Amino acid sequence: MKPLTHEEHQRLLQLLDELCDAGLSSEEQRELETVLTENQAAQQVYVRYMDLQAGIRGFALATDGQQEGLLESSDASEDSDVPPGEHQIAQRNQSKVSGRRIRSAIFAAMASVAAVIAVAVWGGAHSWWPPSDSSGGTFASSGEAQTLNPLIEAKLYGAVGARWGGSSPVIIENSYFLRGTQLELQEGLAEIMFACGARIVVQGPAAIGIVDGQTVSLSQGRLAAYVPNDYGPFFVDTKQAKLTASSGEFGADIDADGSVEMRVYYGDVSIKAPGEFGRQNQLRLTGSEGARFDAKNSQLFSMLRPNHLHFVRYLSQAETTVNLADLVGGIPMPNEVVHSGISLHDGSRVQTYVDTVEGSKGFTATPTIRGVDGVFIPDGTNGGTQVDSIGRSFAHFPPTTGKTWSGAIMARRPSLEQGLSPMRLEFQDGIYGYINWLHVATKPEELCPENRGLIGIHANGGITFDLHAIRRQYPNHEMLCFRALVGNLEAKPERFEAEAWVLVDGEQRYHRSGFSREDGPDVIEIPLHSKDRFLVLAATDSDGDTAFDWVTFGDAVVEMQLDDRQQMF
Repeated sequence: MKPLTHEEHQRLLQLLDELCDAGLSSEEQRELETVLTENQAAQQVYVRYMDLQAGIRGFALATDGQQEGLLESSDASEDSDVPPGEHQIAQRNQSKVSGRRIRSAIFAAMASVAAVIAVAVWGGAHSWWPPSDSSGGTFASSGEAQTLNPLIEAKLYGAVGARWGGSSPVIIENSYFLRGTQLELQEGLAEIMFACGARIVVQGPAAIGIVDGQTVSLSQGRLAAYVPNDYGPFFVDTKQAKLTASSGEFGADIDADGSVEMRVYYGDVSIKAPGEFGRQNQLRLTGSEGARFDAKNSQLFSMLRPNHLHFVRYLSQAETTVNLADLVGGIPMPNEVVHSGISLHDGSRVQTYVDTVEGSKGFTATPTIRGVDGVFIPDGTNGGTQVDSIGRSFAHFPPTTGKTWSGAIMARRPSLEQGLSPMRLEFQDGIYGYINWLHVATKPEELCPENRGLIGIHANGGITFDLHAIRRQYPNHEMLCFRALVGNLEAKPERFEAEAWVLVDGEQRYHRSGFSREDGPDVIEIPLHSKDRFLVLAATDSDGDTAFDWVTFGDAVVEMQLDDRQQMF
């Protein structure tokens, strides 16, 4: 069986995202059908992906409206041990029914695609394995050699102040976890959703193992778990004890020696632990009850109303910022200067600066780069320039040289660097200059005081972000605005001038003309609305010369907030 390449795997995931979120166009559906018909590895990815989507979506719908706030407090209403009130029960029942309806619609939409698949009998090991390169931000690997058939079993739904260690020091929101993944949460909070529909919030320091789609191992740390009705059982394996929840909500504190203290908020939860003389002890707990297992003495006993135990049960999802530098450059690695970006030659992901691009290539789509619609060279010499994949043009770019220096739109994260990159002086297009201009510019912190990074667009260049694709990553949020600092990082005795542009759906929202580093950064904030589709950032030469037009967007983010009117997925 021929394995998928990294690019093929990323494109397949993009098509499956579209299938489940917004539906496929006729052309995209034919593309997906062709891939699934011809490639057995793609068939396996398809089946596993849909299994995960069904579990996660069902859980999200069943818990609609319960994602507010960090709920660790001494407030009586938050620590109540009584089951949810009648109104909450009615909401959950209605959400569960809605979840069934939506899942039915999902699988109905998938039927036409699934009809072309002849899924072989599964057995033994399979050669498919998601790419180890995490530049796309899709998977967090266990870092260990794998011989069994890997499955996508969970995803990181959110994090607050999380610092990761071990083999996965950088894990971004919405990363998928494969069976067998081991995680080291050194500090902070992480919310993980499992394929079965259960959700946990883990408080570091904690050692977490993704055993399968309904089991987590926790050798040390604090955990709160929620298991919706009809989605259990869910298991928590500690060093010595096993917790099983058919439904409900509970918290557990696991010590390094294997001792466990737990509290059940409501539902049906049991704990099984070794006793004396090789016997197994087991307690079944319901709302307002708790238990303690003493690993040293192998004793398990119940606790009535364990109100001294408090757990973080939900993470606040009220505000979210999407860092656009991460979309341009992929996931940054600590202590490593990575020259990553998107080529203006062909729209591919690059890990180094490339040759100067001359002459308009039109709009180049980037289907394998999540959240990015495409790139282009702005030039008003012959009229409008196409700025997005659906054909919109912008007619107000000035006539330019139609060239761009160093051939790519790049990302830089100064906070992760140990020092400046060695300078690369090269002769291109009759000019002798710095190829890696963004990474040799001094004082980059002037444009990214929040340490979110820089997007460098040397004149002439443009990049278009797909706001709908970003919304699909955060479907329970509404967009508020795009904000950034805009400046020119080049410092020369002569005055080199550039122009910067921001468009939304082909309409100009911001224009800064004739500016150099001496003019300082410009702080911009542009409102975004629910129907806005494409966000364009562009740079042009102001004086017919691209020399030292080092246009940079710093701390560029799309700000979002929780929209209570929408469901979580």
